[in-house]
Amino acid sequence: MEVREGSEKTSFRLLLLGRRTRRRPLWFVLPAALAIGATAVYPGRPVVVQANCSVLSFSPTIFVSTGAEQCFVVPAGVATIHALLIGGSGGSGYPTSTPAPGPPGAGGEAEADVSVTRGESIFVEVGGNGASGGCGGAACGSAGFGGGWGGYNGGASAGVANGCSFPACNYSGGGGGGATDLRTVPAGDCSGSGASIASLNSRLLVAGGGGGGGNASDQRAGTAGGSGGDPPQNGQSGDTAFGDAVGGGAGAWSSGGQAGSGTYPSDGGKGGAFGCGGSGGTGAALLGAEGGGGGGGYYGGGGGGGGDYCPPENQCHGAGAGGGAGSNFALPLKCSAVAFGANATDDPAPRAVVTFTVTPGTGARPTASVAAGTAPPVAAGTPVLRIDPSASSPGFVVQATGSGWTPGAAVRLSWTQIGSHAVSVDLATVPVQANGNTGTFTLSIILRPHDFIGWRVLQATQGSSQASAALLVSPSPDEPPLFVVRR
Repeated sequence: MEVREGSEKTSFRLLLLGRRTRRRPLWFVLPAALAIGATAVYPGRPVVVQANCSVLSFSPTIFVSTGAEQCFVVPAGVATIHALLIGGSGGSGYPTSTPAPGPPGAGGEAEADVSVTRGESIFVEVGGNGASGGCGGAACGSAGFGGGWGGYNGGASAGVANGCSFPACNYSGGGGGGATDLRTVPAGDCSGSGASIASLNSRLLVAGGGGGGGNASDQRAGTAGGSGGDPPQNGQSGDTAFGDAVGGGAGAWSSGGQAGSGTYPSDGGKGGAFGCGGSGGTGAALLGAEGGGGGGGYYGGGGGGGGDYCPPENQCHGAGAGGGAGSNFALPLKCSAVAFGANATDDPAPRAVVTFTVTPGTGARPTASVAAGTAPPVAAGTPVLRIDPSASSPGFVVQATGSGWTPGAAVRLSWTQIGSHAVSVDLATVPVQANGNTGTFTLSIILRPHDFIGWRVLQATQGSSQASAALLVSPSPDEPPLFVVRR
């Protein structure tokens, strides 16, 4: 196939990705071939060194929620850290509402061994718990608003009553809990800016936040926010026959949680997005049955729908529904011995616990010459697989190149992991050409316009020799921020 670009004529082989695999939750443990210390080659990224970060000195070190970014520098002699992350829990609906407010969802838990580089800065975002619902406006004799805020790092706020100007509102649902994560690029938020997306793309390990509980109406109890876990839970739905709202969906590994619908379309919550939960749905101004906010996560949970009066003649007063939990995540080829779950400890406080062992003589020094899309030099004869660029978007072409392979024998290329799913999708068998004292190959791959968003792993196999490389598929820069293709 020939593709013309300006006056240049370039010939290359285009190969469509294999069929989509069926989405199903899996306990995410990297295969042995992808574990730290195997022959897999991780596409390098620039080593970030932050001047105001201090060297990690104590093991374990516990980071608690401060509502701001924290960081540490990897000490000498450390090539791997063990991290236990717990996301923030959601808030409950307004505590004194009757019949009963919706309870909050617990934060998620993520644990893994994470490969690090001596001297680099790791940024720690410890999610905040979502605030319980508050009361304001005429119903409380006050213009203030006492709750329903989302937790730090992606937790979304509860819904706002129809006909009410925030924050002078009626009773509210609970806010979503923020995610807890480790990343290599600072200053991420939910603005959708290029810098924010770059920071969110650099996350190594993520524990999602729980969803906020929906608020009660004067007749119906609110429903619970979804808890983080493997998989994260949707927000609980009420009985729609009585006007109750539908809970927000949980965040997935490649898309945000669906918005929960309300008694009427205008009462619905907002869908979750990359790194951020969706806000809860609205409710009737005097009913106060707002939906809970979605939890933050790799992808955030959707906001729960809001309750409202329902026909005929307002015979039922629907309750608000809970927000969905955010999703957990572990970066392929950087994390091993990965375990996901819900916070099962007696302590609901979100936190990050980092432990390490110093081994003299280990831990490579950071080098400014390492650029994105490249890999460290390897010895001749060692099979290597690279993807260039190491981050791309649907509709674009990436190039897989191999070196150090045996000339004259074919190499089989296949996707072995997409998101948190272990898969086996064969792409092609390519010949290896002699090039000096080594064997090389090149294959161009086009990413389909509606392909999956997120990390994936490409593996090359030739007899008993294997090598792997990771590719991040992000929304196209020509699309709106945080654009997600709906299927």
